[in-house]
Amino acid sequence: MRGFFVMYWTTYALMSVHRNWIYAGISDNIKRRFHEHASGWEKTTAPYRPFYLLELAGSFTRQDARQIEKWYKNRVLQGNNKKIVG
Repeated sequence: MRGFFVMYWTTYALMSVHRNWIYAGISDNIKRRFHEHASGWEKTTAPYRPFYLLELAGSFTRQDARQIEKWYKNRVLQGNNKKIVG
């Protein structure tokens, strides 16, 4: 199949190494997105560097990835005493 391309979305979480803080998000290029966060290019996450990267789930549609992200923020993170951003 020539020209066939499948978009793959990753739902991820960044956990601060030194602070009680987690950021959850989605991306179609997890390596690029982690580099943006780790380099301080994102104002929201820059003060909380360095991070552990947690890959939560993969999806073929952005909508599915967003639903997983929302579920994670609402169900999993609210049960912890961590600051949630994202």
